[in-house]
Amino acid sequence: MTASPIALPATVDARTAIYSVFGFIIVYQILSRLYNGIRDYQLSTSNGCQPPPTYPHKDGVLGLHHLLTLIKAKKINRVPTAFCEMFDDTGSNVNTIGHYVLGKKSYWTRDADNIKAILHSSFQDWGLPPARKATFDACLGGGIFGVDGAEWEHSRAMLKPSFNKTQMSDTATLEKHAQKLITRIPDGEEVDLANLFPLLTMDVGTEMLFGESVDSLSISELKQATEFTHCFDYIVHTISKHMSLPFLTRLPDPKLKLCVDFVNRFAEGVVDQTMSSEEKTSAGGKKKYIFPTELAKMGLSQKQIQIEVINIMFAGRDTTAALLSLIWWYLAKRPDIVSKIRNELEPLGSRAPTTEEVKKLHYLKNVVNEVLRLHPINPLNSRTAIRDTTLPRGGGPDGQSPVFIRKGQQVMFTSSGLQRRPDLYGNDVMELKPERWNTLKPTAFEYIPFGGGPRICPGQHLALLEASYFTVRLLQEFQSVEPLNEGPFQEAFAILVTSGDGVRVRFSRTK
Repeated sequence: MTASPIALPATVDARTAIYSVFGFIIVYQILSRLYNGIRDYQLSTSNGCQPPPTYPHKDGVLGLHHLLTLIKAKKINRVPTAFCEMFDDTGSNVNTIGHYVLGKKSYWTRDADNIKAILHSSFQDWGLPPARKATFDACLGGGIFGVDGAEWEHSRAMLKPSFNKTQMSDTATLEKHAQKLITRIPDGEEVDLANLFPLLTMDVGTEMLFGESVDSLSISELKQATEFTHCFDYIVHTISKHMSLPFLTRLPDPKLKLCVDFVNRFAEGVVDQTMSSEEKTSAGGKKKYIFPTELAKMGLSQKQIQIEVINIMFAGRDTTAALLSLIWWYLAKRPDIVSKIRNELEPLGSRAPTTEEVKKLHYLKNVVNEVLRLHPINPLNSRTAIRDTTLPRGGGPDGQSPVFIRKGQQVMFTSSGLQRRPDLYGNDVMELKPERWNTLKPTAFEYIPFGGGPRICPGQHLALLEASYFTVRLLQEFQSVEPLNEGPFQEAFAILVTSGDGVRVRFSRTK
């Protein structure tokens, strides 16, 4: 009599299959890590590379404890300071470190030579992180800030003529908007400049680049401009979250959709208004380069033009507004600095300055440089290696050996960490001290408030001119400014650094 085979329950077969799959994944991960480790070691040693020190995680390669530390730092508005502490916690004079999150290794650096390699000398070895591309595509529809390679080169070439020096030095346009700003500031009453500056810079940016201002500082347009500001701020905060936690891009966000739809409609209106307007000329009588019109001549669709317009509005509005807010947060707190700027302005009297006169205000320039040193607008950036490459420094016991970076690995570089290094800027790096710039001569990649290399901010000269010009005009109009913010500066961080509690002041036309 032949025994019948015992039939196993289907659940046992399914369980076995699941265990087999998980077992295969685990074995594959182990073998993959082993292979990559051997390969990396061979490539590293053949190039004289050595690993940098690793951040002292309390939970090893899991890295969750430090991730939670950064999340807490964001909640209490001190993220850029936390970036600096990462290096100090790893060791003395450490400027490049290895770092883990969920077992995945990346690198952080505040070394000027490494940043130069990433942004300039080895530019072709690096690309934007996939999370940044996906996030900008989801939130802004793509555009210059979310692409690289040939696509970025094409967008950059289209944008570059917009920032010609003649068009970007039109102080007549700046003066028109300065007067509108002044009318919105009540004499002797509290005002939050952090609410006004984004409206101001959006008005200037749209007129400079698109030929027509959206005129958001005017009462008639204030409601729509305020809604745009709320929507755009939510989009920026969402981009910041998604770049840190990429899985969030897969989760539904009804508010984000509403905000994106509103911003798209707003941009569509800007493009329509620009395309239907008559040809514009600058103060010198030359034909203005109108960004949307020129894109249309190149054959871009209405949607493509709209996407690029949103990207430029993001850069032109937020960066300069943040810089103005930082400057005035400190000016309100530092009457000694205000007094020195006023002394420099005496030859002007109440007259609006020319571009050349603004450039000759050396102490004001020192103030702007120092604010950007202590609080770079974009304190953190990153790149992903698109091929095996190296960083020139940071490895070995003395930190002078090159560091091997495998294709696909990410390097975070922090301008706040770089520009607060005592060995570069003195032991008083956390003090706002404009006088240090009387003798300070940092190299191109020791001071990077606008980035560097091929992707350097094309609008940096306009941003600096705007910040200086509007600061001059406010100081000429008002005789005193009283700070209403209490405590130290709150480093609110969502891609850009802003004041976490606004810039609340009280201006007076009489002392």
